[in-house]
Amino acid sequence: MRPECYRDILTISHAINLAEVHVTQMFTKVRFVSLLVFFSLIISLSFSKSASGQIVIWSEDFDGYENGTNTGVGSSGSVTSWIAAGYRQESNSTIAYGVTVIDNQLRGRYTSYNNPDYNTWEIDPGNPIEISGFSFVSISVDISAAGDMENNDYIRLEYNIDGSGWNTFETNGYIEDNFGSATAIQNNLSGNSLRLRITMVNSQNSESYYADNIVVTGSDAPDYCVPDYTTGTGEGDFISLVRLESINNTTGALPNPYYNFYSNISTSLEIGGAYNITLGVGTYPTQNNIAAWIDFNQDGDFNDSGEKLGELNSLSGSSTGVINFIVPAIAISGITRLRVRESWTTTGMDACTNYIYGETEDYNVNLLPPCAVTAYNVTGGGEYCAGDGGVAVGLDDSETGVTYELYLNSSATGNIVSGTGAAISFGNQSAAGTYTVVGTHNTDACEVSMNGNATVTVNPVPSAPTIGTVTQPSCTEATGNVVLNGLPSSGTWIVTQNPGSTTTLGTGTSTTITGLAENDYTFTVALINSGNGLSAEYFNNMTLSGTPALTKTDATVGFNWGNGGPGAPIGNDNFSVRWSGKILPLYSENYTFTTNSDDGIRLWVNGTQVINNWTDHAATINTGTIDLSAGQLYDIVLEFYENGGQAVAELSWSSASQALEIIPQSQLYPTGTISSGCPSPFSSTFTINAQPVAPLITTQPSANDESYCLNEPANSLSVNAVGDGLNYQWFSNTSPSTSGGATVGSDSPSYTPLTTSAGTLYYYVVVSGNCAPDAISSVSGAITVNSLPIATISSNNGSVCEGDEVIFTFSGTSGATVAYTINDGTNETVELTGGTAQKNMVNVTEDLILKLVSVDDGTCSRNLSETTTVVVNPLPNTGDIIPD
Repeated sequence: MRPECYRDILTISHAINLAEVHVTQMFTKVRFVSLLVFFSLIISLSFSKSASGQIVIWSEDFDGYENGTNTGVGSSGSVTSWIAAGYRQESNSTIAYGVTVIDNQLRGRYTSYNNPDYNTWEIDPGNPIEISGFSFVSISVDISAAGDMENNDYIRLEYNIDGSGWNTFETNGYIEDNFGSATAIQNNLSGNSLRLRITMVNSQNSESYYADNIVVTGSDAPDYCVPDYTTGTGEGDFISLVRLESINNTTGALPNPYYNFYSNISTSLEIGGAYNITLGVGTYPTQNNIAAWIDFNQDGDFNDSGEKLGELNSLSGSSTGVINFIVPAIAISGITRLRVRESWTTTGMDACTNYIYGETEDYNVNLLPPCAVTAYNVTGGGEYCAGDGGVAVGLDDSETGVTYELYLNSSATGNIVSGTGAAISFGNQSAAGTYTVVGTHNTDACEVSMNGNATVTVNPVPSAPTIGTVTQPSCTEATGNVVLNGLPSSGTWIVTQNPGSTTTLGTGTSTTITGLAENDYTFTVALINSGNGLSAEYFNNMTLSGTPALTKTDATVGFNWGNGGPGAPIGNDNFSVRWSGKILPLYSENYTFTTNSDDGIRLWVNGTQVINNWTDHAATINTGTIDLSAGQLYDIVLEFYENGGQAVAELSWSSASQALEIIPQSQLYPTGTISSGCPSPFSSTFTINAQPVAPLITTQPSANDESYCLNEPANSLSVNAVGDGLNYQWFSNTSPSTSGGATVGSDSPSYTPLTTSAGTLYYYVVVSGNCAPDAISSVSGAITVNSLPIATISSNNGSVCEGDEVIFTFSGTSGATVAYTINDGTNETVELTGGTAQKNMVNVTEDLILKLVSVDDGTCSRNLSETTTVVVNPLPNTGDIIPD
C-alpha cells in the first residue's frame, strides 16, 4: 500500500469547497463539473456549510410554485410525471386525490387511499441526489400532523440509498400522537446516491397536513494517508482495543494492507471537553507502542500541532494504556477522523510513515461546538439509615430550555427535570452511590455535565440487641444488670439505655450493663462514627488562662509552625493551646504516647499524667506509657505553650500492633456527644425489680390480755411486715417472752390461738425473708382459756310411794348456778354452794323427771341435758287384798 495521500477529482472538489468554507465560514458555492470527469453524469450540486459544520448537499423548500400545481400530471390516477425540479408529483385529476403545493408547502389532498401511485411526492430515480464523498449524511423534513410516525398514521417519510429499497425514517424529534409540527430527522447515512419520497396517508381531505424544508447534509470527507507496513500484524503486532466514549472496539489482527477505516463506528466529542482514550496492543510480548491522533482542524492530515493525542511506549503483550486529552478550542465542529497506530519498537510515531510491524485503524469523530448549557452545582447527598426515605439531590440553579437528568454511578436513572431558572430537586434518592447530573439543551440536544456530584451513603442498621441473663438486685446489691447479646461484631458500638439515655461504648458481640435501678428497660445499639479530631482552645498567653482567643476542632495534633504560629487571632509567640476530648485505641495493649514539642507540653490520658515537660526547650521528644483497651473511649488532654522561636506540637502513639504515627483523626473525638451511626430497633423489654430488703414488722400483735372459755373462738393475732420472700412462724410461751416456746401457726401474718386447753399462753411471731436479719414481733397479751363449769344430778331413791319425800342432790362447780326443770316445767335455779345443793320434794304424787338445763360459774357456762327420774307408786285402796 502506498504511504502518500491521494484524492480523486470529486473529493478534491470537496476539499476545495471545505477550505473555502474554513476561510469564509459563510459562502454558498456552486460548482460545475465536466461530463468527462464524472463519466458522462452531469450534476448541478450546491454546497454550503451549515452552522453545525455539515455541508448542505441538497434542499427543497417548495417555494416558487403556484398553489395547486400539478404540472405534467395526466388524468389517470396511475400516471407519474417528472417535473423540472426532478421529482414526481402525483394526483388523480378526476377525484382530486394526491399531493400538491399549497402556500409553499407540500400538502395532501383527500388522500384517503394508502397508495403511493396516488399520493406520493418522490425524487426522480434518474436524477438522484449525489452523496458520494460525504459521510454522516442526514435528512431533515419539517412536518405537521405527525401522528405516530412508527405506525405511519398520517405522513410516511422514506429514503432509498443506491436503489437498495425504501426505508422508513427513524423520526427523531417528532411529537407522537400530536397534530403539532415537528422535524423528522434521519442521521448517519452513506452511499453514492439518495432518493426521497413523502407519502400522505389517510389525510381525509385535510390540506393542513404538510411537509416542508427538506434538507440533505453531509460531512465533506477528505482522503487521509494510508500508511504501509512491511510485515504488519503477522507476529502479533496489532491494535486489540480502542475505547473512546461510545467507541468500544475490540479487534484482532488485520490482514494486509493492515489498515481499516471503521466508518460505521463513531463517537461525538465536545470542543473544550476533557476525555481519555484507552488503547490495547496485540500479543507480541514486548516493546509494543501505540499512538492516537485526531484531525481537529479537518484539513485532511494529522500533522498540525496538538493533533497527536499521545503515545504509549514499551507495553507488554495484550496490555492496555490510557491517554488523556482535551479537544482544543480551535477545533472545527463537524465530522473528522480519529487515527490509531500500533508499531513494534518504533517510538515517536507519526500518522503516515511506513513501518515494518503493526497496523492502523481509523474512526469517525463528530466534533460538537461547546454546548450552550451552564454547568451548575450538584447539591444534596449525604448519609441516611437503611429503611429511611433517602436524601435529596438537586442543582443549585437551572435554566429554562434545558432538561436535566440524574445519573447514578454514570448510568442514567430516568429522573428528568426541566429547568426553571432556579434551583431544582430530583427528590430523595435511596440508592447508594455517586449522583451526577447532565443538562441537555432542548434545541440542539447538546449535553453538559453539571459541576460536582452528590454521594449517597446508605448506612446499615444493626440488629436489635437480644436480652441475655438478667440479674436482679440482691440483699447486698441495690441495682441489677443485664447481658446484651447480638451486638455488632466489628467496629466500636454505642449502646443506649431507655429510659435514661445512658450510653455505653465497647466492642464485641456482647456486653453487660450494670447499675440498673428498678424499672422496665429497652436498649438500642449503633456503630460510632469515625472521629473528627479534638477540641482546641487557643490562648494569647502561655498560661492557658482567661477566655480562649480561638476555639475550633483540630483533626490531629501534628503542628510544626516553624517561626510562625497558628494564625490570626493567635500570635507567633507567647501562646498556649489546650486540646481535649476522647481517644479510641485500636488494640488492647500498652500504648506509648510520644510528643515532639517546642516549648512546653504535658499530656493526660484517662486522668493519668503520661508526659510532663512544661519547660522552655528546643524540639524535644518525650514519651509515656499506659495500658488501654480496644474500643473504649478515654479522656485525653494535651496542653502546650510556645514562648519564642520555633513552635512545634505533635502527638503520636504506638504499641505492639500499632506503628508509630501521628494519632489519626479517626481515633480522636472532640469534647461533647460522640457521633454515632444508625440506631438499631429497640430490644425486647425486661424488668429490673426493686432491691430486696430484710423483713420489717410495721404493725405488732395486740398486747391486750384476752380471756376465753374452753373451745370458744378466739380473736386472731396479726402483724404487718414488709420485705421480700416473707415467711412467718408463730410461737407460744407460758410466760411473756419472745424467745423459745412452742411453734404454732406458720406462713401467715396472722394466727388464731387455740382454746382447746385451759390455761394462759403468750404469743409472738418471727418473720424471715430473702434478706437477713429476721424480724421478731413483740409478745402478745395473755391469752387465757378458762375451763367450763360442771353439774350433775342424783336422787335419794329411784322409786317411792305416793306421799313420800324425794331428795334431789346437785353436784358440780362450787358457786356455779344450775338451771333445771321438773317435768319440763319452768326453769328453776340452784346455787352450788360448796359444790353441792339439794332439792326436797314431799308428798309426791306423780313421777318426777328433773332435767339439768345449764350451769354458769360467772365466767363460763355450758348447756346441760342430764336427767334423773323418780317413779312414784300409788298407795293401795283400803280393803284391797294385797297378795303375798
